[in-house]
Amino acid sequence: MIGHNYKNLFTATFQYFLINLPSTLSPKSSPRSFGKDFKALYFVTAIANFAIV
Repeated sequence: MIGHNYKNLFTATFQYFLINLPSTLSPKSSPRSFGKDFKALYFVTAIANFAIV
């Protein structure tokens, strides 16, 4: 079951990168805010995975 959760996390992360790639690569966006977004995504996905199980 835990493998399935990691797959969900990977898929969600990949989709997030795909959707946000243009804004991530823009000169305006700072690595700091990007890291914050990534942590928020990771946290939400982890909670969702635990809720599903």
